[in-house]
Amino acid sequence: MKTYHIIGWGLLMAATCLLPSPAQADSSVVATVGGSPIAAAEIEQALRLPLYDLEVEKYRLTRRKLDQTIVERLLARAAGERGQTVSAFVTSEVQAQIATITPEEIAARMRADRANLPPDAPAGATRGESFGRRSGPAPDRGCALLARPGGSPCRPDIRNPRTRRS
Repeated sequence: MKTYHIIGWGLLMAATCLLPSPAQADSSVVATVGGSPIAAAEIEQALRLPLYDLEVEKYRLTRRKLDQTIVERLLARAAGERGQTVSAFVTSEVQAQIATITPEEIAARMRADRANLPPDAPAGATRGESFGRRSGPAPDRGCALLARPGGSPCRPDIRNPRTRRS
């Protein structure tokens, strides 16, 4: 029940922000068109939502930059403790992680990936082939790569070679 109250109050506050504010007697007129005044409050009301969106984006950018700065400083400190540059430290850490992957872990990952393939996928299909994506050059590009000067025109067979029937 508390969740509904919180959501309700949030919606009420959002609606309040978007409703036109009552015209103030001291609201300054910023322009007049054909004798009709345009009040600053009218312009501010029209800009409430776009300005809110900008504030949200400002928060996201600030948060992203803060996270990036924290990571950079942590990396610099760890690299300094080892007497390395940040680039050398990151490279050595990545290589150390790669070196710890065993052939058994690779085989287990491949089994898990195969288990996630759709049941109608061909036995030797890779994940990309099972979902209709093909890898390699497009047939016409492959044809251009295989074409020989003075030779016959290339007619590529774009079917999967594993499922091709002769």
